[in-house]
Amino acid sequence: MNKRLRISHIVNVCNIASILAKCQRAMGHDAEVFMGNRRDPLRFWDYKQTWDILDPESVAEAVKDRDIIHIHAWTHLAVFLRDVLPDKCIIMHYHGQDVQTYMNFIKTAADVTLCCRDDLDRGGFVTVKNPVDLSWWKWSRHDGNRVFWSKSEDSLRMDAAEERIKEFCRQEGLKFHLLNRRYDWGPYRRMQWLYDNHDVYVEYQTFVDYSKGFTLSMTALEALACGLKVYYLPDQRWITEFPMDQDSWVVADKVLKIYEAALAKRAGR
Repeated sequence: MNKRLRISHIVNVCNIASILAKCQRAMGHDAEVFMGNRRDPLRFWDYKQTWDILDPESVAEAVKDRDIIHIHAWTHLAVFLRDVLPDKCIIMHYHGQDVQTYMNFIKTAADVTLCCRDDLDRGGFVTVKNPVDLSWWKWSRHDGNRVFWSKSEDSLRMDAAEERIKEFCRQEGLKFHLLNRRYDWGPYRRMQWLYDNHDVYVEYQTFVDYSKGFTLSMTALEALACGLKVYYLPDQRWITEFPMDQDSWVVADKVLKIYEAALAKRAGR
């Protein structure tokens, strides 16, 4: 399909909508991002064509003439838009912990449901790894012993993971820094400073079943893109190379093919 697609991304989880839209515009498509302050605490202001979203009715009015409505994490919006715009191609996209809250809605609202994680039941999902814009991050050599781990919630499981990571750091002679996303996660543009001032990131997320699949968080991927080593705690191994299948252009090309297949299916081809 050589048609120039009109694509609307809604909600910018971890800036993934902005990353995909940037590539899609470079590929010749009309891609825009709708985002709101409450739903997008880690947003890129540097990417353009970004609009503010207020409510589902306003979104429905704004996207009624678009070819693709690509919703990131906001499941209830997909259900709403399916009712008011039944003829539109809706892509639902989950990027991590968000998928578990809405498992019961997933198979009913969207033409295609995308998910970045390998540890979930594949029924109803298409696996699409989270993209990283390598042009945004600055690579440098890191040979020191400064470690950080990003804590996403306060829970007994998180506390147990924190103790496990601290013990690993004591054994390896590493300096540990805990970043608590709920309290001290700064503006996204400051993440480069964080990566520049550490040498190792410890990968462990309590909501992932690592026995069922290999998964790297966005923080781990960005750390690799900046030259840090990642210690993958689930099976106690080091990762030093960025996985190029998660380069933004590779992921954007895969997503575009998914759009085309979904539109063809709707057209009966």
